[in-house]
Amino acid sequence: MILQKTDPILLLPSIKKLNQKYGVQGSPTLVVNGTTLNVSRDPKSVLKAICSGFTTQPEACNADLSSSEPTPGFGVGVAAAGSSSTTAACN
Repeated sequence: MILQKTDPILLLPSIKKLNQKYGVQGSPTLVVNGTTLNVSRDPKSVLKAICSGFTTQPEACNADLSSSEPTPGFGVGVAAAGSSSTTAACN
């Protein structure tokens, strides 16, 4: 199912169906070619997961992205190496 750009309220029934179909219970959830993937949230891992769905990968799949985990919540930054903190804060 491809969602077209439209009023977000009109998309809710379609989004609800997709959430139920793929067992989405939280964000972020990544579904590639109908398969729900469990990947780290860092840019490099997400790109690798998306590119795994291509038979012939586009040039963008060769991008050298960060492998640093983003901080929890809506803040800006990356988590310290080996950090397991789940504390989020608004600045």
